[in-house]
Amino acid sequence: MSVLSSEIDETLFLKASSAMQEKRMRIYLDDHLSMIVGEMELIERCHNSNRNSELGFFLIQLLSDLRVQKEIVEKVFHCLDFEVSIQGQLKQGAAWLAEKIGRFKLNDSLLEYSDLSRVVELEALLAVTQERIALWVTA
Repeated sequence: MSVLSSEIDETLFLKASSAMQEKRMRIYLDDHLSMIVGEMELIERCHNSNRNSELGFFLIQLLSDLRVQKEIVEKVFHCLDFEVSIQGQLKQGAAWLAEKIGRFKLNDSLLEYSDLSRVVELEALLAVTQERIALWVTA
């Protein structure tokens, strides 16, 4: 093998490696945006039923914090010259839909918001928040 062909092989390897890292980073960022979309939808739903309470005020602050995190992820996309992939859009749509489907869970009252609804929503919010934080930790 000539020196030139080994340099070409190395260059191809580096390009392939870089492309794989880029693909993984896109997936990682898509996952973050999806988690944030689902979490924001859940917060808004919970807030709509708890507006004038301490919980409602807390949820508004949490929603504000999440908007900042969403902007950060979007800035990372922009800095890396990425666009949200089709898979990322599907993940965001699935997160949005999952929150909507979650509304159909029966919580001791078919047509009205109940205390059990609040508990179930807060448990779901806690789970989603912990998962989103775990995504940052595993980076």
